[in-house]
Amino acid sequence: MKYFIWSLIYLNTINVALSDSSITKKITWPKIKDASKYYIEVSTDKSFKKITKKETKTPSIDFKFKTPGTFYWRIAYYHPEYKMWSPPSKIGTIRVKDIPLEFIFPRGQNQNIQQEKVTLKWKGSVFNKSYKIKIQLPNKKVFTEKLQKESLSIRLPLSGKYIVELETFDSRNKLLQTQTTQFSYAAPAPKKLAKTKAPIKKKNSTNSDLSMFLTTSFGTFSEEFNNVSATTEQNSPYTIGLSYNLRDSKTRGYSLSTYFSYLVSTNLEGSDETTELPPEFGLTGYIDLLDKKILGWTPYYGTDIEQFSTFNSDEIVINNESIETREHQFIYATAGLSKLTSLLNRKIFMKTSLSYTLLSSSSRESEVRSGNYKGFKGIFFIASPLTKKFSLSFLLKQHLMDGPTELNITRYGFGLGYKFF
Repeated sequence: MKYFIWSLIYLNTINVALSDSSITKKITWPKIKDASKYYIEVSTDKSFKKITKKETKTPSIDFKFKTPGTFYWRIAYYHPEYKMWSPPSKIGTIRVKDIPLEFIFPRGQNQNIQQEKVTLKWKGSVFNKSYKIKIQLPNKKVFTEKLQKESLSIRLPLSGKYIVELETFDSRNKLLQTQTTQFSYAAPAPKKLAKTKAPIKKKNSTNSDLSMFLTTSFGTFSEEFNNVSATTEQNSPYTIGLSYNLRDSKTRGYSLSTYFSYLVSTNLEGSDETTELPPEFGLTGYIDLLDKKILGWTPYYGTDIEQFSTFNSDEIVINNESIETREHQFIYATAGLSKLTSLLNRKIFMKTSLSYTLLSSSSRESEVRSGNYKGFKGIFFIASPLTKKFSLSFLLKQHLMDGPTELNITRYGFGLGYKFF
């Protein structure tokens, strides 16, 4: 019967006044003889549908309150001899009081303020995790802002009476307190400004960046001559290059780039012969017309220099020659458009250009038809940053040329860029 006698535990009402810095308080109860451990249940309702339960070996426990209000609690203890938990004790009450919200500035009602920009300050409690401030302006407009700090700086637009309402919320966004104050503001008379000389406009500082890129690309060379067609592939496992951009004013920008492509050995379609391909390289120089936008696109113009190789396809088919390469050099006049935009919160840079041959030469002329290649080159380029330093890009390049053969080149590739500065 000893077990049931000790199970009748009466708990007193506890009033908890929390300090500014702590939301944890020690809860104690009478020590039970022969008890090896206890558990405590705390709830916001007497039916204990939702509880916080903790175990302890001592008749006390540190409990963390997340919000003020009335809480109900009960305990039980474990008897090691009977190996049973006692029935719950009688229900006790814990009343947790919140610290009243206090305005530090303005401190009193109808306070007169002279400065145009003021910082409203207040002091909450440890339960206050966020605030909502409403300011009634003289023209009846309401300024509202949610914040987590205990101050707000605001510039007063008009003279008159301002009404301030402040609400506090706990960690569960439950409204805890509402406090209201008001103050008056009289705007000072505008000062007459002495005439001063117009400041000398400083020249815009130059902006520049240097980047490198590494690209993998795939190229298809299609040729037609004497009603015969031939197709070859020139793939590049890597292309490495540098790009430098300079913007020295609001109207002009300058860009330079160069690249070097390593090409894998390949063979002419329908032939078992193979040969090594010399590298491909290029150099570009452009001027950007920053103040001449066309539907949001920036026009640019400049010069391209390029070298690539073709097979002697015409000589192989007509004269039954062995497979060789001919290197071709070009200087182009180029015009294009570029644009920086965004898609799905991601920055996108796009660039397109059209070039026409000004000068061209070859390592040797064709034995079938003399002359050098001339024609057009088109480029579409798109890039998007991965981080502040790295970016991904896609390139599509198309050549349409006439010379020893009718030459059609399609090359596309994917690249990774790195920005030095």
